[in-house]
Amino acid sequence: MAITAAFATSGSTQQLEDVTTSITDEIRWTFLRAFPYRTKNFNRRIDDYLHTAKDGLHDIVRKAHGFSLSIQRDIISSFVKVTCGSHSFGACESFEARRAIGAWNNDMNSKKGDRVLGTFEFGLEQVASDGEIKILVKPIVITDALLRSKL
Repeated sequence: MAITAAFATSGSTQQLEDVTTSITDEIRWTFLRAFPYRTKNFNRRIDDYLHTAKDGLHDIVRKAHGFSLSIQRDIISSFVKVTCGSHSFGACESFEARRAIGAWNNDMNSKKGDRVLGTFEFGLEQVASDGEIKILVKPIVITDALLRSKL
């Protein structure tokens, strides 16, 4: 026998009571199918037993709902990764202002297409479960603008 229940995130008292009633009804029908030659006394005993067990079942349902909410809160549907400037841009390793910040940008003015020479500060990206990447903190990179400014 398998009894399953889906919990809404709100988990109102009425919803939890409905789940308890559904489980109680399933147990009743399981007994009635298992013992086809039943008497009125048998049916009454099953009903009495289920009435007595209903509070315990409701407590189990309430705890299961709490556990379900805890799992939903604790399981992360995306992950965050640290990014390095020189590895974030693929094989060409060229600077793009939308994905990084040039170190000493006021003095050296990194431009699109400058080669990334290294990382000055790490960045942070969030990768959603659908693969979408969101830049949370851009890495600060050293570009060949450093060479241009010194030459």
